[in-house]
Amino acid sequence: MIGVGGGASPLRELGAAPISFPSPLGRDDPRWSGPAVGRLGRMRLAPGTEPALPAGAIAPMPHVRAAARTDAGPCRENNEDAILVRSDSDAGFHLFAVADGLGGHRAGEVASQMVVDTLAEGRPAVERPERWLRQAFNAANLAIWDHSQSHPEAFNLQSTATALLLVGAEAVIGHVGDCRVYLLRDGVTVQCTTDHTQAMEMLRMRIITAEQAVHHPARNQLTRSLGAELFLNVDISRRRIQQGDVFVLCCDGLWSELTRDEIAAAAEAEPDPAVVASSLIQVAVDRGAADNVSVVVVRVAGPVEAPSPARGRRWLPWR
Repeated sequence: MIGVGGGASPLRELGAAPISFPSPLGRDDPRWSGPAVGRLGRMRLAPGTEPALPAGAIAPMPHVRAAARTDAGPCRENNEDAILVRSDSDAGFHLFAVADGLGGHRAGEVASQMVVDTLAEGRPAVERPERWLRQAFNAANLAIWDHSQSHPEAFNLQSTATALLLVGAEAVIGHVGDCRVYLLRDGVTVQCTTDHTQAMEMLRMRIITAEQAVHHPARNQLTRSLGAELFLNVDISRRRIQQGDVFVLCCDGLWSELTRDEIAAAAEAEPDPAVVASSLIQVAVDRGAADNVSVVVVRVAGPVEAPSPARGRRWLPWR
C-alpha cells in the first residue's frame, strides 16, 4: 500500500503522470458564447426568474391625487390615530397608511406614530416591493414591542395599521388589525382587507352570519395588532391598478359610522380627494363617532403604464 501523506505524489512514485481533467465549459465560463445568466448575489438565477426590471431601474410612477384627514372625534380628548402620505419620484412609488393606536391603552398615539415613522423610512425595491412592506411592518412591530418593554408606563403598547403602496401598475397592501382599504372601480366597491377581529373569526367559522357580524360586540376585539407579540403575521396582497381607481383607507372609527355604500357614494360624487376626505370625516363626527376618525383618499388620475412583459421572479405570498 502506498501512503498519501508527504513526499512525492503516489502516481509519480508509480511512474504515472497525474491526469488533468479540463474544467467543464458552462455558462459561468468566460468562453461561454450563449446568453448571460442572471445572478442574485453569488447565486445563479434559474431560467424564468430573472428580475423583471434591470438593476437600478425605476418603475413607471402612476399619477395620483391624494388627501388625508384625521380627527379626534366628539368622544375622545386625544387623537391616537396617525396617517401617512408619501411620494418618492426618485424611487417611483407612492405610500399611504392609516395607523390606529388602541383606545384605552396607554400612549396609543405613540404606537401609531411609530408605525408611520417606520414606513416613512427607506424605499422599496422595484422587483420586490411586497418584501420591503412586510419588513417595514415587522420593524414597526419590534419598535413598539421594545418601547413597551423598556417603558413601564407604556406597557401593552399596541396599534393597528394598513398601508397602500403604489409601484408601477400594481398596488401592494399591507394590513394588520381592523383598519380597512376599499377599492372603487367602475361602480363596484371591494374591501381589499379582512378585519383581524373575533367577530370575523366567528364569521369565518360560520358561528355567526354576516348580518350579525356587523353589530356583534366582538367586532372590535382584535386578534392581531402591532406590538402585541414579538413575531407579527402581516397580510400582504397585490392587485393591478388602472386609471380611475379610487382607494379609501380608513380606521374603524370611520367605517363604524358609514356603510360601504355611503363611502363609495361620497368618493364617486366628488373628484377632489380633499373634499371627499373632509366630507367623510364630517359625517362620522356628526353621527357621534365613538372613536378617532381617520381617512386617506387616493385617486389614480393619470394613465397607468404597464411594465414590460419581461419574466420576473416568482412571487410567493408567504415570503
